[in-house]
Amino acid sequence: MPKNPEKPRKDVRAHEVATHLAQRIETGEWPRTGSEDERRFLTRDQIRSEYETTLATVDAVIRILRTKGLIVTRQGMGTFTRPPKPHRLTVPGQDDGVWTKSDVPVRESMEALSWVKGELSLDDGDDVHRTRWVLSRNGEVYAIADAYSAVEDAEIEVVEGVAAWSRVRTWLPSDDEARVLGMPQEVPVLAFLNPVENGVVVRIFPGDRAEGCCP
Repeated sequence: MPKNPEKPRKDVRAHEVATHLAQRIETGEWPRTGSEDERRFLTRDQIRSEYETTLATVDAVIRILRTKGLIVTRQGMGTFTRPPKPHRLTVPGQDDGVWTKSDVPVRESMEALSWVKGELSLDDGDDVHRTRWVLSRNGEVYAIADAYSAVEDAEIEVVEGVAAWSRVRTWLPSDDEARVLGMPQEVPVLAFLNPVENGVVVRIFPGDRAEGCCP
């Protein structure tokens, strides 16, 4: 006799509910495009009430849906659907013409991260200037493009597309990166670095949405 006879039943119920909710998401009951307000998903209490189950089972359901890449949870904000995965998002891609970048970049100065110091040959305590664009494909946000430079107001061009890269880095996303990219914070980003005159351009993708092809 199993030590915890309730656990198998809870696991089975969690997968049943998660499978049903996944089908509802994939058939469009909740939009997977648009703003977070438009992509807002059910709350824990709503799932518990609708499926007449326990909060422990609901938590397991949410973990399953997050693992499938269908939803993302923002602490204090709620749960939202994620945009569908592209059929194949490669960097660099052969269809760069469908990429666009945000018209108004965000510029700020900050203390250089250790790897940025290495890229730009900066000393400890040196500031770096970052310009950030959002890259979209077919109207959906799929990447962030950061241009780092030691030169304030340096004009670094970020093409409307995903250029070749020389190095790859990965890290867990910041709150802002996770929000912009619509991804869970426990999923690493995949960042492609491209040194340019006066700086380096870094294109940041959700790690479960991109793959790199050797340039």
